[in-house]
Amino acid sequence: MMKSKHSRRFSLEADSQLNAPLNIARLVTTSILMSGRKQHFIPQSFLRGFATPRQNNVFVTVYPKERPIFEVPTDGIAAQRDFYSALGVDGSEPTLDDHITTFEGGLAVTIRALRELAPGMPVDRRAAAGLVTHLTMRNAHFRNAATFGAGKMFETVKEVFTDRDRTRAALQLDTDTLSGPMLEQFNEQWAQAGPMLETLGITRTAFAELIRTRAGPLFEQMFGEIAQGIESAIATIAPQVAETGANAQKRALTQDLVPPVRVEKIVDFSWTRRPAPPGGVILPDCVAIGYEGDKWLPLSIADLDEVDIIAMPLDAATILWAGKAGTADVPADFNASCAACSWDFFLAASRSDALEGLIPVIRTETERFFDDVMREALSES
Repeated sequence: MMKSKHSRRFSLEADSQLNAPLNIARLVTTSILMSGRKQHFIPQSFLRGFATPRQNNVFVTVYPKERPIFEVPTDGIAAQRDFYSALGVDGSEPTLDDHITTFEGGLAVTIRALRELAPGMPVDRRAAAGLVTHLTMRNAHFRNAATFGAGKMFETVKEVFTDRDRTRAALQLDTDTLSGPMLEQFNEQWAQAGPMLETLGITRTAFAELIRTRAGPLFEQMFGEIAQGIESAIATIAPQVAETGANAQKRALTQDLVPPVRVEKIVDFSWTRRPAPPGGVILPDCVAIGYEGDKWLPLSIADLDEVDIIAMPLDAATILWAGKAGTADVPADFNASCAACSWDFFLAASRSDALEGLIPVIRTETERFFDDVMREALSES
């Protein structure tokens, strides 16, 4: 059964600190309702801030990467069958989705309080940091990005270690002296066997030269078998990556719906509410983005120790904004950055040609991030 103390503390502290009235009836009703199989990875209470009322419902406009633009009620987007857990059985322990459903009662109160905060009023830092942390760690973008990153790693391993010339270069087998990985391995072996070899009259230099001259031929004998083994291992593991990523996310959420270590890294930022750029702000499917170095990244994959600004669209007209120092303005191309940090879609309160023009950049920042990670790993190998 999952730990609930952090979840409960977050929601109740946020209610008291923000002076938001606690709707007891709503919380109790939410708590006793068993969650269904359509499970929202972005809660509807948050999605409604980007919706337009129509008839007896509220609709958002969805801009997907691989489908035509469409309008849908908030109960029909950012959800997936059994995303967190299968439907619970009567009398069994509550499922992860049951816990999240219960938690969302307090979460909705915090979201509403932040949205209704009067202009100029201070934002509660801990409540804001907890909200951002929870929403970025529970969603499908986090899972998809992790799966994509693992896939890129497998591609890189296969590309390097099934290419004879690149593998020789990576191992630095064609140098006049031992270097790189071969030298590291030699040093470890010499530390263990060196004293005995020296008693036999074999010097460190002579042994290093023996290893160097034998490494090349031995590599040629073994390369085919090694490459085949790597290809076989990747073929076995790769299909399991998505499931492994999903299970890792579920385990993390089961341990804590608001991971304290992530909250503490951002709680001391200066938190404010900023007006959206003219025309309103979109909601990326990563929910929040962070400015690291000279670029915006999905906050879930950014290095929180290096992030200078955190931005989360709070509703169509407002951005929850946090910075380490200074009061940087919301950039005019903020929506473009949100779209580039999205994975499958972004959504807005209405349809426009300007927003439609952002569809081609969806996913580009996440892909570029992992391309850079792999490129850096190769350059250091």
